[in-house]
Amino acid sequence: VGTDSYLANSLRECEVYRRMLARVLPISEGLPVKYVVRSYSHDFGTCREATIAFAGGHQGAADFACQVESGLPDAWDAIALRELAWLRMYEQTSVITTTRTSPSNPTSSATRR
Repeated sequence: VGTDSYLANSLRECEVYRRMLARVLPISEGLPVKYVVRSYSHDFGTCREATIAFAGGHQGAADFACQVESGLPDAWDAIALRELAWLRMYEQTSVITTTRTSPSNPTSSATRR
């Protein structure tokens, strides 16, 4: 929170964490549960979290959510660490500047991310 890149960074990290949770704490087939990333307003701006969405009233889903909460990993796994490193590298190198010629602006340049 408080930096220009916070929103992009928090989304990236929450998505990587969500995928890691699906790997290390897989959801049993048929269980009405999914890992999601949620955004919400906070006094300091928008915050995000990876969480579990499940149907209320389904005891198996509630039990699974409790199991996940008590079994959360203490650290990123190796796959998540590699994914984060790759995404950071990609973000740093993804700014591509191209020069194009058009009748109205013969030397316009466009930057895309």
